[in-house]
Order: sequence, then structure tokens, then C-alpha cells
Amino acid sequence: MTPVHMAYTEVWPPAWEAAEACGRPFRPWRLEGVKATTDGYVDFLAARWERAVDWTNLEHDVIVTRAQLDNLEACGSAWCAFADHHRGPPTLSLARFRAPFMAAHPWVWEELRFEGRRSIFQPLWQVCDTWLVERCGLPCLHGPPYAMNTRALAWARS
Repeated sequence: MTPVHMAYTEVWPPAWEAAEACGRPFRPWRLEGVKATTDGYVDFLAARWERAVDWTNLEHDVIVTRAQLDNLEACGSAWCAFADHHRGPPTLSLARFRAPFMAAHPWVWEELRFEGRRSIFQPLWQVCDTWLVERCGLPCLHGPPYAMNTRALAWARS
């Protein structure tokens, strides 16, 4: 089974519980200190890329279901993602990557770090989704789209 990885600074408890209940290896990765607000997410993605084994990315505010993970795992595409109903195009919120995809794009996160230091004037974690699409094309999109979890956003702000 493809492991589910989650980078987080804080996790909305229902998201964590849902991830643990899906019957997949669940591997949380805590982002701490200044890296959590700058390029810690890029470090997380680059570390997964370096290992180049199939994995699923789950962001800290997404309540995943076993059916969604089964859907991603059954797909033969190199990169799959569920569309985000709130933001439209694919995001990394719930995405699965296969080893051949990462091998075909080995420098994508190092390129983001380099370019980010020169011309991206916002935290790099905010552009990872669009960066990957611009460099590697669109993923195989799965649906239906999930809604942005506004309860998780309210919890994080409290």
C-alpha cells in the first residue's frame, strides 16, 4: 500500500484521525521553527522526491477517505490529484506520486528554491502547487472535488 505522508505545523484533529483510519501507512512530518513558515514544505517534498518511491501527499486540513486513497492507488497515472472545489485547479492537498514521475523531474524542488530566492516574493509553500503544474503539466484529476475545509481553517485561527 502506498504510504500517506502529511507535512504539518498544526493538524486539525479530524484530519489526523481520518488519515490514521484509512488503513495505509501514515507518516506525519512536523515542520518546526522558521522553516515551517518559509521553505519547510519544499524540504518535505524534496525529501520524498529524493527517495523516489510511490507516496501520497495529504495536507493537514483534508479529511481523507479510504475510497479516495483506493481511487488514487488504483490509477496507473504517474501523478494523480483530487481537484479542490474551492480553488479549482489541482493542488497538492490530496495527491499521489509514482516513482517514474519523480525520476522524470528530479530537480523540480531545487529549481523552486533557486527561482524563489530570485523572484518569488511570497513563502515558497504557497506556490508549490502551481510550480509543479507549470513545470510538469497537469496530473490525472480525480473527483468529485473535495471542499476546502473551512472548519479546519477556523480551528487553526483560534
